[in-house]
Amino acid sequence: MFKKVKIGKVGKILLCIVLIFILGEFVTRVLNNFFVKGKIGLLYSYVVSDGDSWNFQPGITLIHPGRFGDRSYAFNNYGYRGQNIDLNNNTRKILLLGDSVTFGLGVRYDFTYPSLVEKALNEANEIDIKYEVINLALPSYSPHDELVSLKRIGLKLQPELILLQINMNDFQMNKSKQNCNIDQPSLVKVSLPQRFFILKEMVFSSSAFLQRVRQACQILTHRIFYDVRKKYFVNTLNDNEPKERKELFISCQEDRNIDGFDDIEEMYKLSKDLNMDFVVILTPNEVQLFNEDYDLINKRVHEFCESKNIPFFDPLSDMRSSNIKEKIFCDGLHLSEMGHKYLADWLLPIVKSYLNADKNTLSNSW
Repeated sequence: MFKKVKIGKVGKILLCIVLIFILGEFVTRVLNNFFVKGKIGLLYSYVVSDGDSWNFQPGITLIHPGRFGDRSYAFNNYGYRGQNIDLNNNTRKILLLGDSVTFGLGVRYDFTYPSLVEKALNEANEIDIKYEVINLALPSYSPHDELVSLKRIGLKLQPELILLQINMNDFQMNKSKQNCNIDQPSLVKVSLPQRFFILKEMVFSSSAFLQRVRQACQILTHRIFYDVRKKYFVNTLNDNEPKERKELFISCQEDRNIDGFDDIEEMYKLSKDLNMDFVVILTPNEVQLFNEDYDLINKRVHEFCESKNIPFFDPLSDMRSSNIKEKIFCDGLHLSEMGHKYLADWLLPIVKSYLNADKNTLSNSW
């Protein structure tokens, strides 16, 4: 009565994949509910954008499964990491602008350098007024995004001190390409690979099983390639980005041809007009701790800041001479918990000098 349907080898393989996926999805969701307390999801699934910049969805707490393990990220009433922001409370405010380093990607917030600096300031404080370190940094933020955050929120807080943490990847070739001898890809709307990436992220964000599979792959590849490279080929640690920025700075001799410098200068001018101290801190790429080939990047940024009278501080030389330099980073860019503690200890005297000392005695550190 019923004819048998023959399934070929390809069909059997596809059927097995579907069954494995269904079973994996069920088991993963059960285990997540049993072992993980909180909402699990991918960070960039909760981005809120207005076209000019972006932040994360305010008020959510999210557990992100990544190569650092499961990390909890709580976002305040403005969509940034840390406690809720009150524009009118009576505290001495220090404002931090920056990218994923200052955000503390992969690190519990209490162990990030912004949190550690705030804690140290308040522990040493002998008066009733509380210090508050407000963190407006987010992963992938550029100087443009930091400028937008400063205008929208930062200046309204009336901070005594504004610290801008930057990284070499904050600098890009200006679209004009004037006097630059390197090629720049032409801009396109949305390419087919980009569409595939967006679709892939949508699929991964909706599947608990695929999130865990990707996490396992990230952890495995990171430990195999990064740990081996760090042990045996330390001078080449994640050096693609430093090579690109070195070429950019060599090819583009004029600061106006590099995006990032103009936004930093505007942030400084806005702060100065309101009598707020503004400081630039350049955090290094990990390979720089073991290789001096890319020092011209730091030198170029320092020269720019010096030409504009912008206070500039660079922890690179101190990190190089540290006896824990192999443990400061958890990957090529992001600080480990030990690295955040190191940067907090390094930064604290600078912050205190601006809060307490005669401003005329302050000088740049290079």
